[in-house]
Amino acid sequence: MSYVTVDRYADIVIPPGPGVAGQTIHYDFAQSYLTAIRLWAGENYLGARDAARAANGVPYHAGGPHDTTVEFRLFPVAQQNCNLLGYAETETRPMCVLLNPSLMGRAASGTYAAMRAAGVIGDISVAEYLDMVVRETVIHEVGHALGLMHTSEELGPTTEGPDEYLIEILSAPNTTDADPSILATGPDPEPPGGLYLHQLSRRLGRPVTLDDIRPSQRDLQGASLQWRGLTQRDVSDRVLRSMTRCVPAPNCTEHDEL
Repeated sequence: MSYVTVDRYADIVIPPGPGVAGQTIHYDFAQSYLTAIRLWAGENYLGARDAARAANGVPYHAGGPHDTTVEFRLFPVAQQNCNLLGYAETETRPMCVLLNPSLMGRAASGTYAAMRAAGVIGDISVAEYLDMVVRETVIHEVGHALGLMHTSEELGPTTEGPDEYLIEILSAPNTTDADPSILATGPDPEPPGGLYLHQLSRRLGRPVTLDDIRPSQRDLQGASLQWRGLTQRDVSDRVLRSMTRCVPAPNCTEHDEL
């Protein structure tokens, strides 16, 4: 499992909001890319050499699902008004994950005070909360790229074509006993900041920290099963052998990510 960094930097504007004065952060996504790939590969240790390579934009190779490469891009500026934090294109090789820095900044500003008031996050700055928004979004979208659906969606083939097949990762039956899925979603309206962080805080019995945000064991098992299954399913054979490049053009009307 590996990744390719196409877009690394963005100026993320955190507009003024409840408890937020507003600021602009020149954001480096390299560490978030690396963290997502190593976590989905089941690697819990990040060495100094790996971190230095990621900081220099060097592609990172890890274990986990075989023959997978994720290409990271940022939404084109003209599409950053789209109401998506991220988007995963699963039918291309490399698989493509696109991230929306504009909406990330707005989401951090808009939910920061409510998340603190609910005790989901602790006494951290809005910039530190932005790190959590970015990390959750990147890990979540890589999960989609590996073929996992939201927990509120139905299992089975999609309507996007005969070559695409996704697997549902069920919600943890009791979030006090099992870590929630990073793909956790629920019926609208979801709580401010999304369902996952609220479930994770309840599971931990304390405010969530940055390092708490990761795929659950069930997520990792699902990704492993998905890839073992894909190599055996004729319906997906063309997907595995295709080598098309990802095109940064998310369809904002048909996809509802995170």
